[in-house]
Amino acid sequence: MSHQLNRQCAVASPQLREGTSEQVKRVTKAFLLMKKLDIAALQKAYEG
Repeated sequence: MSHQLNRQCAVASPQLREGTSEQVKRVTKAFLLMKKLDIAALQKAYEG
């Protein structure tokens, strides 16, 4: 389970490091609403 979480965090991490403040805000908001990590939804939030 932790291996899967590490992989998912690695996917989302560049979005949080490299995004504009608006992109980071959208990704963070989407993440906080999740009960289960959904990388596709985080990517969609990042893209606007």
